[in-house]
Amino acid sequence: MSPAAAKNSKSRTFDPDTFLATIGKGRRILAVPKKQTIYAQGDEAEAVFYIQKGRVRLTVVLSPADYSLGSPESRAIARAWADAKNPRNSEDRQRDDDALLLYSMAFELHGRTHPDWSTFSATSIAATGKELRDNICGPIVPLHEDPTYSRRTDASGEFQHCFDREPRAGDLLRWEHVRTMRPGNAGERAFAPN
Repeated sequence: MSPAAAKNSKSRTFDPDTFLATIGKGRRILAVPKKQTIYAQGDEAEAVFYIQKGRVRLTVVLSPADYSLGSPESRAIARAWADAKNPRNSEDRQRDDDALLLYSMAFELHGRTHPDWSTFSATSIAATGKELRDNICGPIVPLHEDPTYSRRTDASGEFQHCFDREPRAGDLLRWEHVRTMRPGNAGERAFAPN
């Protein structure tokens, strides 16, 4: 750059106050009341705003649907929405994650470890972990107390596979039902003569 051009560029610096003070074609000075929308997402962008005095609150609304399903962006937006609906600080969230992790590892606590199960189960973190696991998975029902398991037989399992429901008194399960639902020779054994 020549010395004359450098001197000329210094004298022509942009002054926003001068620019905004001279109202020309396409420039207006607006006094906007508090909490009034000056631009909404999705509107046609046909203006440039210079804020001379005060503040403007900028809110960008994104949807997980704006991105492909399962992408990191859509998952991050979904997490942000969930956090906005159920605000908790990161310390509470970390404590819950730790409680859930410790409760899920509790099956490894036995008489040879310290703390063992009886010591751990009496703590508040174990109670929190159990509550969180029950909220996610539902309560654990021991197998011997499960009413559907006590009447489970191979035949009732095949019936449920064929008809998508548990058998009731009087229902019949024929070999033809099983053969049509199970491809090939399911359950049949071929005997070759000696």
